[in-house]
This record gives sequence, C-alpha cells and structure tokens, in this order.
Amino acid sequence: MSTESSDGSRVASPATTFESLGFVHEGGVKWRRDADGRTWRLTFMPQRRTKYSGEVRIINAQGWRLRIDTTTSAMVRAYAVRRSVAQNGLLRRIHRFRRLEHVPLAAPADAFVMVTSDAAWTRQLLASPEVLAAFSGLAEYRQAAGASASVYFDPASMHYASPLLQVDDVTTDRVASTLNGLMTLARAADRLPPPALPSTLNAAERLMRDHPYMVVIGFFAVGLAVLALGSLVLMVLAWMVLG
Repeated sequence: MSTESSDGSRVASPATTFESLGFVHEGGVKWRRDADGRTWRLTFMPQRRTKYSGEVRIINAQGWRLRIDTTTSAMVRAYAVRRSVAQNGLLRRIHRFRRLEHVPLAAPADAFVMVTSDAAWTRQLLASPEVLAAFSGLAEYRQAAGASASVYFDPASMHYASPLLQVDDVTTDRVASTLNGLMTLARAADRLPPPALPSTLNAAERLMRDHPYMVVIGFFAVGLAVLALGSLVLMVLAWMVLG
C-alpha cells in the first residue's frame, strides 16, 4: 500500500511501514508491538490548527505526530528541555518547588538540559556514550522553537513524541532508528540500580493511565456543568432585571 508524498511521488504508507516493523494495528491511530521484553505502543495522529474568519471555521492540516510509549523499571521523572529554556528564572523556581534538578547534557546532546527527580541516577544513565548518542538522535535538535522531538521518563514508563512530520518522513529507516534508540534508553534504564529518590504516579496520573476515557468523560461533564451554571446565572440576572 502506498500514499502520495508532499512532492506528489508515491511512498509506502505509514501503515505499511509500521507493519513491516512488527507492529499490529489495534484500530484507529493505535499500533502495538511486543519486543525486547516489553510492550511498545505507537500512535500516529494528524495535527490540525483551527482558526476563524468571521463565522467561517478554517482547519489547516499541520502534519502528523508519531508517539511511542513503553514501560521500564525506573521509578523516575526525567525530561529534556533546551538549555535556553532551562535558564528561565520562573521555570527554575517551579522546578525547585517540585524538587526537580537540572543535569546538563554533554555533546552531542549539549543543546539540552535534563530536568529530573534524581540527578545522580540521571547522570549514571547519561554517562554511557551509547545512551547519549541514542538520546541525541531521538531528540532531533532543531533551531525552531518546539521543533525538536520529546523524550522523557515517567515512573515505570518512557515516552517519545516526534516533531511534526509529513507522510513521506515516516520511512521504515526513520521509525526503526527511533525504535532502536528507545530500546537503547530502556535497556540502560533497566540495568541501573533503582533511583535513590524514587518517584510515583499521583492519583490523577494513575487515573489518566488506567482509565483515559473516564478522564475525557469527566472533562466533558465538567464542561456541561459550567455551561448549565452559566445559563442559570444568566436566567437569574434576567429575572432580576426584568422582574
């Protein structure tokens, strides 16, 4: 199966690419692969931007976002931010309040700082040249703000989100390289001793992980309640003015 690329040529469809790498389609935008002793969950979602011109709604396609999530044994929080962003005073105060530390990364990933719940554990992880090279390849540093990929650890899990992609960017080589880099990070994290300062998921995070649809329903219910309350207030105000 093929699809049309941004220059009009025919390329293998993302579905064909994912299947060639052993992913099984679970429906919609979701794919799954069991490999390397863990489950890898992949989503490939269109990114759109909506704007209004008067009463006309205009939806512009921006591209696609590739996400890959898996499990690890590491009970830690660690995510990368650009060095320039990490130097922001307000952000540093927020990190200190949350007891998160900054670990600068060495070349070839020296455009980033790792924000982490356990600096010693994170330094151990990144001490390996293989891990540092894998992280640098995954992060795909780009000059434009927000254009780099995202790679981060949550307690017992690891996540990757690509920069915006076009269909012809999603090649077998690219996705395989991303998966291999994530496997390198996951294996290295599992080989390390447990963090001295272990993190755990809070109640909201556990609910989001275990019952994502309940969270969506909950937000929808809250939205309806706010609308109902607003309507009631308007009715009372109208009654007071007109009565």
